[in-house]
Amino acid sequence: MTARVIDMTPTWRGILPLLVEIAADGRNPGREMAWQELRRMADIADAAVAADIAADKAARAAEGGAA
Repeated sequence: MTARVIDMTPTWRGILPLLVEIAADGRNPGREMAWQELRRMADIADAAVAADIAADKAARAAEGGAA
């Protein structure tokens, strides 16, 4: 018999309401965990925005436009 793997990883959009609720009204250590995850999510979003800006600048430079 072949084992099946089911990926149950939640999406950020799906888990966000729970994290916000726990961060606002949870008890330690749940509250701190929620804040850590929200900060991690913010760091990932910031990195994605920076990468997008860098890619746009590189594309404009490659086209001979202003960087």
